[in-house]
Amino acid sequence: HFGSKKEAPGGGCSGGGVGPFKGRSPVAAAMALKIFELDRMLEGVQGQIWDRVNGYRHWKEELKKNEGGLETFAEGYKTFGLLREKGGVT
Repeated sequence: HFGSKKEAPGGGCSGGGVGPFKGRSPVAAAMALKIFELDRMLEGVQGQIWDRVNGYRHWKEELKKNEGGLETFAEGYKTFGLLREKGGVT
């Protein structure tokens, strides 16, 4: 968890960046800074926000790697769920 207010997340971003954003793309670093500039009340929970962002990135990548992506995963009900058809439910 990213306890430090100034500590940047990892999450596999590639690119330059300096200081706490080393290893992150300049666009990602600028976006990360912008949200916390727009709402100063988020500074105290920056670590929790990055935990959620990185959790999302992790599961998005897992779904892409193992299930063919979020859209394919979300359509799993077509194979594993109950389907209503003209003749009944299968």
